[in-house]
Amino acid sequence: MKKLFILFLIAISSPSSLKANWFGFYGSYNEALDACRKWAESGGKYTRRVDNLMRSINGSGEYYRTIENDMRSCVDDGRTNTILGYEATGVKKGKHYTYLEQKELKIGQKVLKRFKF
Repeated sequence: MKKLFILFLIAISSPSSLKANWFGFYGSYNEALDACRKWAESGGKYTRRVDNLMRSINGSGEYYRTIENDMRSCVDDGRTNTILGYEATGVKKGKHYTYLEQKELKIGQKVLKRFKF
């Protein structure tokens, strides 16, 4: 039992991926950013229809265009050596919002994860 405890102490005191996974710390900015980007990619997307402001310039007859938005994003908070993982609120993953629905959306963002380095 004592040997197991000593091995556990060695594992958590060494700068390894084990420490990063257990305590949320990453060895560098790039490692934290990569982890956040992987997390953000797994969050999915939603689409919405907006006015096509370019229709008169490019001559297309389309009045609307579809925009694909990520549900999650990563923002560097330089003051705390943390990359913040945001998720969109007020929308659902994989849903397509029409022009009229999109006008009524109250899209916000909420911090769900912190990637410290």
